[in-house]
Amino acid sequence: MELFARFVIRHRFPFIIAILILTGFLTYAMKDLGFKTVLESTLPPRHPYVQINAQFQKMFGGANTMVVAVESKKGDIFNRKFLEKFKFLTDEIKYYPDAVTSQVVSISQSKVKNIRGVEGGMDIRAFFEKGVPQTKQEIAVLRENIFSNESVRGILVSATGNAALIIANFNDNIDYQKLFRFLQKTKSQVEDDDIKVYMSGRPTLLGWIYDNNFRAFVIFAVSVLAELLLIGVCLKRFHPLFTPLPVGLALLNALWGLGVMGLAKFNLDPLGMVIPFVIGARIISHVVQMTERYGEHYRELADTKEASVAVIRSMFIPSATSIITDAAGLFVLCIVPIPLLRTLGWIAGLWLLSAVVGVSILCPILFSYLPAPLKGEHKHEKDALGRLMERLGKWLTEGSRRGSARRSMGWVLGIYIIIFASSFLLAQRAEIGDAHPGSSLLWPNSVYNRDDERINRLFPGTNQMYVILDGKEQGALKDPEVLRSVEAFERDIAGSDGFGGSESLAAIVKKLNREFHEGDPKWSMLPASAEKTAFYLWMFESKSDPGDLDRWTDISYQYGNIISYFKDHKGETVRGAIGRAKQFLASNSLPTEKVAFRLAGGVVGVTAATDEVVAKYNDLTLWIALGVIFICCVIPYRSFGRAFILLASLVTANYVTMAYMAITKMGMTINVLPVAAIGAGLGVDYGIYVISRINDELLATGDILLSIQNTLITTGRAVFITGMTVVVGIAFWYFSALRFQAEMGFLMAFLILINMIGAVFLVPSLAYLFRGKLFNNLES
Repeated sequence: MELFARFVIRHRFPFIIAILILTGFLTYAMKDLGFKTVLESTLPPRHPYVQINAQFQKMFGGANTMVVAVESKKGDIFNRKFLEKFKFLTDEIKYYPDAVTSQVVSISQSKVKNIRGVEGGMDIRAFFEKGVPQTKQEIAVLRENIFSNESVRGILVSATGNAALIIANFNDNIDYQKLFRFLQKTKSQVEDDDIKVYMSGRPTLLGWIYDNNFRAFVIFAVSVLAELLLIGVCLKRFHPLFTPLPVGLALLNALWGLGVMGLAKFNLDPLGMVIPFVIGARIISHVVQMTERYGEHYRELADTKEASVAVIRSMFIPSATSIITDAAGLFVLCIVPIPLLRTLGWIAGLWLLSAVVGVSILCPILFSYLPAPLKGEHKHEKDALGRLMERLGKWLTEGSRRGSARRSMGWVLGIYIIIFASSFLLAQRAEIGDAHPGSSLLWPNSVYNRDDERINRLFPGTNQMYVILDGKEQGALKDPEVLRSVEAFERDIAGSDGFGGSESLAAIVKKLNREFHEGDPKWSMLPASAEKTAFYLWMFESKSDPGDLDRWTDISYQYGNIISYFKDHKGETVRGAIGRAKQFLASNSLPTEKVAFRLAGGVVGVTAATDEVVAKYNDLTLWIALGVIFICCVIPYRSFGRAFILLASLVTANYVTMAYMAITKMGMTINVLPVAAIGAGLGVDYGIYVISRINDELLATGDILLSIQNTLITTGRAVFITGMTVVVGIAFWYFSALRFQAEMGFLMAFLILINMIGAVFLVPSLAYLFRGKLFNNLES
């Protein structure tokens, strides 16, 4: 390491030139970096639910669905002003460029028909056949038609008649910010003292997330300023030029990371902004560690170049090991079969791995160019924090007046065993999937979640589950046995928690049969023969427009759709719906020779797919990451014991955070998984720096207790500074308008704090306990 260190400092200028060229190239590559969400990239493409959703979304709609409710607060919808505004809003949405025109549904659309029995047949026509009803008589007829139609009453118009619904599907890869601005503008044109508009669904949710971007950048700027201020206070003994160095190197590394993303044409999800910030905070932490150690070497050597050589010699292995272990958690994401996470895993992993160049090589090079760090000081003068760490070191190694080091460290180990056991048990209660109604990405009192709650009170639900009927031949859905199976499925799925209602071709056929018999309720059943069903459907088609049945079947009646509405997409609701559907298909005799029931599309279907993948890979990614980190710690130290000590602290910290997630009901979702992955290795560097310093002190003193004392006074102080710097910076994300960013920021800060405490208390205690096996060749 001595030769390598001197080689780097001797050739420091060529290193700087090479780094500047690399920086320029990657800065240029940032032009291809995207900043949007692509639905397909967030779904596991090989999961059968996702494949079903993709195969039939153009036919029946997919997961990119928006639900809009328009409510009259002072009366009902049956007045000309309301109906005109409702039609205006429906048409504006329908003809928006990214809307799927054929999949926009409301009572003002010609494809939504009223079916009435008349003498000698049926009368089938649109509710708004002649446009918006104008006279009181026309409006009275509309009221009667809506309340007598089971496929509309309670589905597209609320049971109380004071609200009407618009369901719209959009293409996947669209500009959600532009759509959000359009919707807000249109909403303002419709709302008044009486009429209120509520919007829910994925396009609206993403619009609110993108709308938070400016506030997120403000939080980012405030966080950086707070870290600069704290670094300035903690490094006040150093020359002022050392204060901006950690943040400057973090920003330089950010250019490299974003450049790599640009080269890969990666789309940075707005929700993922926490990850780049955490990576930057980790780099700041490493640079502060390097700076503190450089100051110690300068006190001894009084020469900037020699001190720079010494800091490479003493810190290259622990800093590089720490960065590699941090990156390991991100690289493990590559095994998760979700394109977004795989791409994020290798890109963010490379981003973090590049910090080896910035922290372990460039940082000491810059030290050699900067002025003397300690303003002429050469004696180690302890500040308040140094004195605190000195007292802590004495308590840990000398014990209280009544005890000894064995007693103090015994207390530490006992407390940690209790914390680990209780956290492990609590962590088993952590829930997969969303744990809250509405969107857990936003605060409960957000406009979106209030709108979603109101829509679910007025209508069956904002979350659709599609069960696809895959017929073996054309006309399969006209078969009475098939329709009876559909009817049985709808009755059974109605028992699911959170269920609000359902639609299918079977309900339309029953309505046709009833109205053909002059509206007699006893005929509200499925016809006994395929011929009668075909006749009724022919009558419907002859008096309707092409595409009027597109929500439930294709034109050949080979493929069909059962739409079930749910009040939320919480993990337990989704698992309950899918589980009940599977149980029905497994326990009932179905005409499988004619049609196959295929699960499941829509919001509930794709959510179930991602939840199942997260459940499968959640623990797997954690333990693989911990295994990789263990190996990364074994190789440089050539010691399984030291790696075990580092892993013990890290595992405890991870289970404490998972217990926190279980207590606060923070569900494990596709958005949380990458944060949890980076958290797997987050903070292990504190333990690495501590155990490396104990090793160095033992080489100098030969006394384990004295080495632990000196380590806490020096490296322990640096660990506290770096830990608090990162915690303070991340803590500002708690003020984000996005609940997800706030909770993930707090979770990362909490995890770092636990690891920092573990490095100061647990690592020295375990090092002392296993000193014979770890340091037997170093103690005199």
